[in-house]
Amino acid sequence: MYEKEVQKAQERLNAALTLAKQQPDEAINMILDMQKWVEETLPNDCPEFYGIVITYNEVIGDLRMRARKFVEAETYYKQMVQFAQKLHELDKSKYDLRLGMAYAKLANNCRTCIGCNAFGNQPRALNEKTQRPFDAGMNFYKAAITVTQENAKKGSGKHLELRADCIAAMAVMNTSIGNYKDAIAMYKDVVSIQKAIYQALDNKEAGVKLGTSMSTLATIYSLYKDAENAQDSLEDSIYVLSEHEQEDPVRSGILIARNYMNLAGCYVLLKHDQEEIDSAYEKATQKISMVNALAKNAALGDEITCYMLSGQYYQSRGNKEKGGKQLNHAYELAKTACQQAPANKQFEAMKKRLEMLLGIKTEGEA
Repeated sequence: MYEKEVQKAQERLNAALTLAKQQPDEAINMILDMQKWVEETLPNDCPEFYGIVITYNEVIGDLRMRARKFVEAETYYKQMVQFAQKLHELDKSKYDLRLGMAYAKLANNCRTCIGCNAFGNQPRALNEKTQRPFDAGMNFYKAAITVTQENAKKGSGKHLELRADCIAAMAVMNTSIGNYKDAIAMYKDVVSIQKAIYQALDNKEAGVKLGTSMSTLATIYSLYKDAENAQDSLEDSIYVLSEHEQEDPVRSGILIARNYMNLAGCYVLLKHDQEEIDSAYEKATQKISMVNALAKNAALGDEITCYMLSGQYYQSRGNKEKGGKQLNHAYELAKTACQQAPANKQFEAMKKRLEMLLGIKTEGEA
């Protein structure tokens, strides 16, 4: 009924997105002006109206979040949720996914603003300032899961994907603060959902998602000091990723190489035979070398890491010759990486670490 108005709104949004690459603030003003036109032109009780204003607020929220202006982003994401709730009232079964996605966006902003969108080797402590957005993020993810659960139970792929994404995000948040037990339970649920999706679709994207989740679960097991379950999850991940490796040899190859490197670490902890440990390290370095040869050093950081860790391992068990060879290869790669990306601090840190391991004196130290 409102095809022309919707088309005009989309055209203006496309123009704003183009402008946003250079002038994000001007792009936001353009979208806000267009939203006023939409509010004056379309009745505020039709799906077309809600569809447009939800998208407009989502785009502005995304732009503010990328600029790390999280308070402003929250304002627009909350407006997005309010409009999505109105749309949901028109037809709960038809528009539940849109509302769920709006809740997830709001949750993502909470998670990002306190740095809980990733986790490291050491858990972080929450304080008065970070506890509120942490709890809010958890609650918004739960709201997204709740509002979409009926269609998820019916086996809708998109609803299941959103459910898995939200549970995975909550698991990462729990992992970031050291709540490994709950995180493991959550990620096992994610893997279970993605297995069902993969069995239904049996395609590359579903396989990579499942393999990646299995790998993440293995990492959380490792942080929980459960090397045995970490090993099982890594082996499952390698199997799934290998099924579709030929379709995407670079992306799958990088993930498989990382898995073999982590698998070698599990084998060491679990006191496997030296042959098994050596085999895992060899597979990791061979795989990542092949990927970089294929993709013109697209994963130099991974290759440096693989050779550095394997070199340290061989040296630790007394094989100084092989260990030195691996470390020297890593060092040459690190020098190349620093030349190609001189501003990359990670490459520079790797190079310095390798200089220390190899006893190489820099010009300033000589």
